[in-house]
Amino acid sequence: MMRRSDREITGFDNIIKIINDCKVCHVAFFDNEYPYIVPMTFGMEVTDDKQLNIYFHGAKEGHKIDAIKNNPKVSMSIIDQEDVIEEELTTYFRSVILFGKARIL
Repeated sequence: MMRRSDREITGFDNIIKIINDCKVCHVAFFDNEYPYIVPMTFGMEVTDDKQLNIYFHGAKEGHKIDAIKNNPKVSMSIIDQEDVIEEELTTYFRSVILFGKARIL
């Protein structure tokens, strides 16, 4: 739940549009001591029952794979629009945050 619910983007189709408009996301993996966040390109599939599958391409071994094997929980951040308004000392942006479990295919 967002603190500023007046700015919350709702509706499955609106969220999917934001995700479709992006090419890079940031994925957070569980590491032993610190979160491990990696920018990644991705593909997406929406199932008939409105489930979302996100696909990442990567090496078959390495830090990400080790993290997934230790704990498959991940979080993903996607920013669609980012407008810095210097005069107002603010930024207007649209983003989606997803939570899920990674599987190695």
